[in-house]
Amino acid sequence: MKPVPQSSAAEAVSQIKDGDTVALGGFGMTGTPVHLLDALAERGVKDLTIISNNLSEPGLGAIKLLRNGQLRKTIGSFFSTNPEVVEASRSGELEVELLPQGTMSEALRAAGAGIGGFFTPTAAGTPLAEGRETRVIDGVEHVYQSALH
Repeated sequence: MKPVPQSSAAEAVSQIKDGDTVALGGFGMTGTPVHLLDALAERGVKDLTIISNNLSEPGLGAIKLLRNGQLRKTIGSFFSTNPEVVEASRSGELEVELLPQGTMSEALRAAGAGIGGFFTPTAAGTPLAEGRETRVIDGVEHVYQSALH
């Protein structure tokens, strides 16, 4: 059997640079690439945008990036369970964009399929739709969501 080449966590994150957007798997800590996030925290890149359901648990995972001042923005669905993220959002240290979980998943899929965005009825008529393009389709209000790359 041919050996499979392996990279270290540091090598895996070596191409991430200041200002990049990084999409993370996981929910809570389940499936979260903890070793990669630790290597990214050690690397010291800054002004990052993280797309993820959440920023892990207090003291673990992506929260280390927040503590290091490496995050500019996060896009996801569940941030209120982590008091550090709530405080960073309230203080203006971190820009937080909330997206319903299904909308976030579809926005990531759309990017992979080369689709620029889509309209969804999810979040229509709520504060999450404020300032966003809306359109009535078949009598139902929809909100435009750009693809997440």
